[in-house]
Amino acid sequence: MKSYATSLIKTFFRFRYPVSLIEPAYFWIKAPKLIKWVLAIRPFSLIIFDVPFLRNIFFKKSVNERIVENAFVLSQISNVPSDILDFGTTSSWISLQLASLGHRVKGIDLRPYEFSHPNLNFTQGDVFKTVLPENYFDFVLIVSTLEHVRTEEDGADKKVIKMLSVYLKRGGKMIITVPYGRPVTLSSHRVYSKDRINGIISEGLFIKEAKYFKKSSDIVWMPSKEEEVSEADSSKISNGLCCLILEKR
Repeated sequence: MKSYATSLIKTFFRFRYPVSLIEPAYFWIKAPKLIKWVLAIRPFSLIIFDVPFLRNIFFKKSVNERIVENAFVLSQISNVPSDILDFGTTSSWISLQLASLGHRVKGIDLRPYEFSHPNLNFTQGDVFKTVLPENYFDFVLIVSTLEHVRTEEDGADKKVIKMLSVYLKRGGKMIITVPYGRPVTLSSHRVYSKDRINGIISEGLFIKEAKYFKKSSDIVWMPSKEEEVSEADSSKISNGLCCLILEKR
């Protein structure tokens, strides 16, 4: 069953990505289902969202890892118009942002993408079945996506990195962000450690830079050392993050 919070988000409130004002708080989680159904009906739902005091009782502010990821990606892309492949487009604004800055962006995702732009060419489909030109792209982006690739298949993350590296120019960069901390594989996603990351780097690529970030509260992310993030619990939500720059030899 879909969560009541998710239903309210879609119905009454536009998600302020990557900042949310309506993560379920204690009183919403503990409220009886009947109360939740009543509060989901207008005008009660509008009153909750419009009155800060009421909204803060049932919901809390939250900042997810995208606040770091988007800034990190934009800091790595040069001002010179580039050819960019973005794998995992749908849950991100980065393709639209880069297209708006003048870059030529190719997006791929299994899900549809609701935005369009003259500089953005989007394909809905399986990346493993998509044919792209080899040695073509200046940048390949895998932002909050690698951890979700065929979690039931061992080595699928390494396989997709190897495949996408073929489309990258020599000297081109692959920018990857993944949840970091105590390693685990769940049906929904993987959590990466240093050893796990080293194990998925395909031949012809090398780590040019790795940066680590840790969530210290619901609304604060901070740069951290690897050893400080290595014990983070990212099994439910990302509390640790690794941002990688791989370069093609």
